[in-house]
Amino acid sequence: MKIAERLGIQIVESGFDPGVSGLIVRKDGKVFLGVNETDAAVRKRFTIAHELGHFTLHMGKTLPLGKPIFVDNVAARDQSSSRGLIPEEIEANKFAAELLMPHSFISRDVSKADPRKLVEDLADKYDVSQTAMTLRLTNLGYHLST
Repeated sequence: MKIAERLGIQIVESGFDPGVSGLIVRKDGKVFLGVNETDAAVRKRFTIAHELGHFTLHMGKTLPLGKPIFVDNVAARDQSSSRGLIPEEIEANKFAAELLMPHSFISRDVSKADPRKLVEDLADKYDVSQTAMTLRLTNLGYHLST
């Protein structure tokens, strides 16, 4: 993602433990963003945007045990975020959603889209998963018919 490059963040694909989507580490003045090489391309893209959210919003904060690292576990993030237990994860998800699916662009495109294929068409257009698009539309207040 060009934004990461412009911020001087090196993106590295690696094999992580199952369930780990990505991480961001600052060490010796450099920032590395790792994504799970086995994830689908749309998942990697969301993970990069999510980790950029941590970089932008949270990298100055003291983390548990003083470590300058965020590791994102899919199951933990989804469960904790939905219950509102980890504010930093919720914030990073919102950052990623706005970065990849800007509200103003979505509003414009929803009005032009075929309602029968809304999620599928917009997910393709924005290069995100249908799940990510469904969550974004729902969070923006759109009522989706099933």
